[in-house]
Amino acid sequence: MKKIIKTLIVVALILTASYGGLVLYNRLRVDGGQQVNDMVAFLSKKTGIIADDEHFSDDVSAGNLLRRKMINRTHHIDITYFSRQKIDAQEIAKNIYQEAIKHTGVPNEGDYLHYSLSRVTISSKRTRIINGYHYDLAYDINYRTTLSKEQLIDKKVKAIVASVKGTNYQKIKQLNDYLVHHMYYSDRGRGDQYTAYGALVNGHGVCQAYTLAYYRLLLEAKIDNRMITGLSVQPTGRENHTWNIVKLGNRYYDVDVTWNDAEGRKNMYFLKGDLQFKKSHHADDIYKTTAFQSKYPLSL
Repeated sequence: MKKIIKTLIVVALILTASYGGLVLYNRLRVDGGQQVNDMVAFLSKKTGIIADDEHFSDDVSAGNLLRRKMINRTHHIDITYFSRQKIDAQEIAKNIYQEAIKHTGVPNEGDYLHYSLSRVTISSKRTRIINGYHYDLAYDINYRTTLSKEQLIDKKVKAIVASVKGTNYQKIKQLNDYLVHHMYYSDRGRGDQYTAYGALVNGHGVCQAYTLAYYRLLLEAKIDNRMITGLSVQPTGRENHTWNIVKLGNRYYDVDVTWNDAEGRKNMYFLKGDLQFKKSHHADDIYKTTAFQSKYPLSL
C-alpha cells in the first residue's frame, strides 16, 4: 500500500501569566501514521513600550510583503502594522499569513507556497501609541526547498510547459502524462519527496510531490487548479491523501495524478466528476463550504 501525506491544521489556545496568549496553529503532517513537526505558532505579548515607525495598516499590503519574502526563501521577516483600534494581535498575525498564502493563480504562490513551508513561528508585540496601536510581527520560517532548488524547479517547469501544445484539455492531459511517465512513487528522501523538486528534478516523491508539481505546471500553462487535501478510501482503509481540481470550461474536475501512476489504474482518475470521484476521495471540510464551492464549482 502506498504511503501518503497530508497537512492538518489544529488550533489550541494556551493562556499564561506573562503573555497575553499563545495560539498554536499546529500543522501536523501525518505521514504513515507519524506526525512531522510542521507548526505555525503565534505568540502575542503585551508591552508598555512606546514606539513609532512606518506601518502597514491593511492585511493585503502586509500579506503581499510576506508573500514576496517567502518566495525568496527569507527565513526571518519583520512586519510592522498600525491600527487606530485595538485588535487582537493573534488575529492580525493570522490574517496576514492567510493573505500571504492565498491562491493567486501565480505558479509559485498560493497552495504551492503554503505546502512548501515546514515550520512558521510568528511573535507579535502590541504597543499603545498616541493615535492608535503599533504591532511588531516577526516571522521565522523554515522551508522544504532552498532558493537554489526553486530556481531549478522554475527552469524545469518552463521547459516542460513549453513542450505541451493544443487545447486546454490536451495540455491538462499532457502534463498529467508527463508526471506519470517521468516520476515514480517513493517515500524515500531527505524531505524532497514532499516537494515539486522531488517530482520534477529527482523524479520521485509521495502524493504531495505529484500534486504540487501538477499545480505548478498547470498554472504555468495558464490553467487554474487547486490542491485538495482529504482522505483516500480503499478496501484496506482510509488514508490521508492529496489531489488536484482542475478548471476546464466553466467547471472544475478532479485529477489524482498519484493514482493515475499506479499499476492497473492508469489515468482512471483523470478529469472526473465529483459524484464518482468522492466514492474514493473524501475532501476536507474546508473544501465543502459554500464559499469554496461557489468559487470553484465542481462538475458532478
